[in-house]
Amino acid sequence: MFENIVQSIICSEFQQRFTRNGEYSQGSSSSTDKAMHVKFSLSTSYAIEEGYRNLHILIFGGGSNYISVFAKLDWNVTPISDEENEPEYTQGQTPWVFYGCHDSCWRDAVHIIIWEFRERISSIDWVFGGWYKITPMEDKYLEDSRNAHYKKRRRQSSWQKVSELEFHFDTEKNNPA
Repeated sequence: MFENIVQSIICSEFQQRFTRNGEYSQGSSSSTDKAMHVKFSLSTSYAIEEGYRNLHILIFGGGSNYISVFAKLDWNVTPISDEENEPEYTQGQTPWVFYGCHDSCWRDAVHIIIWEFRERISSIDWVFGGWYKITPMEDKYLEDSRNAHYKKRRRQSSWQKVSELEFHFDTEKNNPA
């Protein structure tokens, strides 16, 4: 239920802020080069690490009815250790992963991402400056979006989850039996 509420809020705000009268308008200058960027804090595996992990969702329409949805993760974590040495943090991020595009299934893509992380989402970030940011689109996202449309039409796309690219500590190394 939580994921349905969050998905509904995100998609409603995108439609109100980035569309005209709920319909994506072609050539709308306010929406052709900007995207909605939502960031969630994720819980870490407290038994084996400390630090932070974040989930990012990027929704972009580009002035057409093909609305693209991307997700990525970032982290800065260190394994929990009994040693008193200064902890060494592992910092990184996944590439943006394309989840879907179209005037109807982009909402499903947002839901799939939230469902994938439903047990780990602890809060929404950027609260004091608003719960999302309006982000200028970079050429790479625009190219990924165009390629995704092309592959979708040609049925060449393969499904990849951003969680499959996430860094995890080797628990056997940290907790020998």
